[in-house]
Amino acid sequence: MKFLHNFITFAVLFFVGEVGLQTATAQELPATGPQSNAIEMVPNNMYFDMKQDLDKPLAGVEFRILDSLQNAYSYFTNAQQPFVYYPGKNLLVTIKRGAQASSEAENTLDDLFILSSDDWGHKWSAPIQVYRAKESANRNKMARYPSVYAFEFEEDLGFVYTAPLTNNNGWTGFINGFYYFSSGNSSSKIKEDPSFAIGQTNYTWSGTDSKIVGGIIGDDPFSLAVGNIMPLGGLPLTKTSSIGQRFTTSFDEWIPTIPTAWAANKFAVPQPSGTNTDSLRTSLILSLKKDWTNNYLYFAAYARYQAANNKDKWLPGVSKSTDNGTTWSEFEIFPWKVISDYAKSLNINPEYVSIDRGAGDFVQISENQYSFFVTINEDTTKTGTVYAKALHKIVELYKEGSQFGIRPIADNSGYYLAYLPKEKARNQMGNELMATRTVDGSKLLVKWVDFIDAKDKDGKVIKYYSTDIFVAVRDIKKKEWSRSKDITESAMYDRITWIPDFIPNDLKNIPVLKLESVPNSNDTEIEARARQRRLETERQYVKIANFDADELLIVGVEEQTNNFEIGNIYPNPATDNTFLDMNLPSNGKMDIMLVDLFGRTVKNVFSGSVNGGFSALNIDLGNQAAGTYFLRINYNGSIITKTINIIK
Repeated sequence: MKFLHNFITFAVLFFVGEVGLQTATAQELPATGPQSNAIEMVPNNMYFDMKQDLDKPLAGVEFRILDSLQNAYSYFTNAQQPFVYYPGKNLLVTIKRGAQASSEAENTLDDLFILSSDDWGHKWSAPIQVYRAKESANRNKMARYPSVYAFEFEEDLGFVYTAPLTNNNGWTGFINGFYYFSSGNSSSKIKEDPSFAIGQTNYTWSGTDSKIVGGIIGDDPFSLAVGNIMPLGGLPLTKTSSIGQRFTTSFDEWIPTIPTAWAANKFAVPQPSGTNTDSLRTSLILSLKKDWTNNYLYFAAYARYQAANNKDKWLPGVSKSTDNGTTWSEFEIFPWKVISDYAKSLNINPEYVSIDRGAGDFVQISENQYSFFVTINEDTTKTGTVYAKALHKIVELYKEGSQFGIRPIADNSGYYLAYLPKEKARNQMGNELMATRTVDGSKLLVKWVDFIDAKDKDGKVIKYYSTDIFVAVRDIKKKEWSRSKDITESAMYDRITWIPDFIPNDLKNIPVLKLESVPNSNDTEIEARARQRRLETERQYVKIANFDADELLIVGVEEQTNNFEIGNIYPNPATDNTFLDMNLPSNGKMDIMLVDLFGRTVKNVFSGSVNGGFSALNIDLGNQAAGTYFLRINYNGSIITKTINIIK
């Protein structure tokens, strides 16, 4: 592959913010990013030196060709789940679409295939076809954006999968299937899932989200997939934001339901904007995970929650099921106050900070310990900050026991790679932020894609010449994140990248998958780089590499909080639960006593370890009688008292 040694002076920088599509001039390449109208691009301290011989291997990992696709629509959205690992069988699994027919081969472009590997991606099985679009019952039902999940059934392996279908005139529902091996035989049951009725309302699946899990209930396999649900016609607005699930044990019928905790009335009612479309939703699917320890299910979403103190803020929340999806808990919402306090510590008005809903992930560690991984951005159109100096930070929003907190991971540019042609320059994966954990749950890894600079043959810096894959890790006992590592370090555009939901315990031999446009040896240097930004009109290689990240645990980030502060109590007055804001200089021991007006200890409402940094502690007041009390807070021997009013 040849690479461009010059740069384009006046390319267009596209971004989509809440105010719509805007443009600005920039160097080298189109990119997209939220909330910015800045012309200046953010510099990066990492350079790809083009004076070296480009035919020699670079410092980054070497990708191997796994397969090929007609276009990128097998792996094109972070709302799907095409790359997973099943610990029980030591099996890495991916699902993909087929390829355009050659003169002598069958056209499998709209079919689905599953591939597996038992050595973390070095060797793979032959593709197993699980859906054939041209079968009479499914004619013109073309699969896109597939998801897969693996589990054991009858001492063998089962795959459940789902994918949205199109007939080239619009989305026509989902294909949902189950495939398993038994005594050398295989079976596949497929069910298309178009519009449906729940109660007196007719619904349809809105969008293409296709998260799915599977398992065993008694002696039967089951599967559950989640999706956005809209009334047919998109109205009334009070019902547009429901999230639904489709569930099966027979695999002949998938039953659609809207869990009570996920109904539209749990989310802030979208305000009319002149167009009655599904863009008026105020809930978005983030992740669906299964805890293999106890078979609990965890569903994470971005939303404007009615139960939140700040209904106008998009926040992550998680709902849990202990009965395989029959019932779900109310969403546990991450407190905005933690993000607000963190922004204030950086001297930024928190009203001008938001979560980037274009990317993110969720990892469940134990029953009461989990993390959201998001990018928070500063709205430079309101702060007036030069985009290069604005806040664009990848963070972990965690819950450990009763404590909610924030941990910084890395800065990023805030820009996304835009695709060609420019009228279809959408980027559905944002900065490709994904998170995973080791099989034993002892370590976390975060992956994202960002721009790097380059130096030309004369030593001149070309800003944002290409994109690379970055990772950072954290030992869950250490509390802080490692430095970030560029694992590719090449002039090739890295895009449409995936890591599985589990990785090796020693952080070695970690698989990473990406797509790459098949090169053409006749391309000029400019044409070669442009080809790598075309996803729809170019055949794609599916490529895989393995990398080590264990050395990252040696050095952590240097960002620390230095001020000790016990902040506000909210809500106050409170009923059964309240939050206590904290900014602690280090990890420590905390005891909190509820004390009456006579100084008598009523009860111990918290006793345990707490993490340093900005956090919010959830305090259970139980069935305490109404009245005025004090919270006596003992942190590492220092005591602070706060007043709290309890109402009933």
